[in-house]
Amino acid sequence: MKKIAAANTAITGIGTANAGYALWQHYAPAGSAFCNLSATFSCDIVNKSPFSEFMGVPVALIGIVGNIALLAAGLWLLRHPRNAAVLYLALALGALGFSLYLTGIEFFLLGAFCIVCLFSQGMTLTIAALAVLAWRKSRTPAPVAA
Repeated sequence: MKKIAAANTAITGIGTANAGYALWQHYAPAGSAFCNLSATFSCDIVNKSPFSEFMGVPVALIGIVGNIALLAAGLWLLRHPRNAAVLYLALALGALGFSLYLTGIEFFLLGAFCIVCLFSQGMTLTIAALAVLAWRKSRTPAPVAA
């Protein structure tokens, strides 16, 4: 579990910084993002669209809060692996589902992709894989001493 918790800590730290940049870009003037490469790869098209907020809350802020929650759950794995693994898995799968929903919006509705968002979605997929590993590991019975 230590390796999973360490990987989770690194990924959620990077994810929090990435979401912080996306939040800053949400409020920054159009054209200030480094990732406006074309009409297809444009952070502004995605991050300034009506879909960049969920029930009035910027999606990037939801990402910051989600990363902090995943960090806490990942650290809890070190103390209570069996109980924490279920919470960690639930949070990670929820984040992955939300991420896939947002990717669908980028592809099907906006026809544009935000590179910062795609990076976040890749990290979310990695965290979900770590959560599955942690959950499986937590279910493995401890060896019985003879």
